[in-house]
Amino acid sequence: IKYIYQSDKSIEIDYNKVFATLSNPTDMAIDSAGNVYVLDAENDKVQKFTTNGTFVKEWNIQRTKASELVPKDIATDSAGNVYVLDGGSNRVQKFTTNGTFVKEWNIN
Repeated sequence: IKYIYQSDKSIEIDYNKVFATLSNPTDMAIDSAGNVYVLDAENDKVQKFTTNGTFVKEWNIQRTKASELVPKDIATDSAGNVYVLDGGSNRVQKFTTNGTFVKEWNIN
């Protein structure tokens, strides 16, 4: 499947290759460098792949308090940061492109 992630750039994604390692992929985002971030909701993880589908790394979504963790959406910004919407806690978590947790905020 072909995705356009900037007005002049696109990427072809082989879903069979990328999703083979995931339990319940619910959303996907592509950064300005063409890296693919897949939200694996069942495992509470973000998985990062290159433009050709090669696995790069994964990281856990941060659980806070005793709230239910329900990863819903994922997005990136122009600086390469990754944002995950946790619908169970009504919050957004921000990570660097390498998966380092930066901060979170509530969206109530």
